[in-house]
Amino acid sequence: RSPPDYNIYRGFVFFNTSTLPANAYLDSATLSLYKKDDYSTTDFAITIQNGQPTYPHNPMQSSDYNKNDYSGNGGALNTSLFTSGYNAIIMNNLSWINKTGTTKLCLRSSRDISGTTPTGSEYINVHSRIPRYVSTETRHCLSEPVEDQEHRINEHPRVSVNTGTIL
Repeated sequence: RSPPDYNIYRGFVFFNTSTLPANAYLDSATLSLYKKDDYSTTDFAITIQNGQPTYPHNPMQSSDYNKNDYSGNGGALNTSLFTSGYNAIIMNNLSWINKTGTTKLCLRSSRDISGTTPTGSEYINVHSRIPRYVSTETRHCLSEPVEDQEHRINEHPRVSVNTGTIL
């Protein structure tokens, strides 16, 4: 008996982070995803990965869905904690934030990353128009102290999701 086919879904978010001040030191960053549906019978971690500067392209290309182009754990949230409304993923690799252009991130299941074959329904849906990115920054100025400031990227980021069939 051959195993059933299944689909792997990967998500991508693009944020224009060029509005961050050039002299800002990022103290923290959070990616918030708004829950639409949770169809998981098995929990997994929604994991932020990086493929910059090359991947993903802007605009996206079919080659951007290759799992080998993304690596790292820039922050994760287990779907057992996925609640209605915004779900915050604290970013733990601030060097992935491009202060002079577009920050491009890949969202993958921890089970996709580990190569674990799905055992049932293992997917969630997030609203694609309203992921948001928030960073806290400190600006250093010799003449006067400057307190931490919160910088919100309130634009609607480009979001893309694709399906790839694994046999």
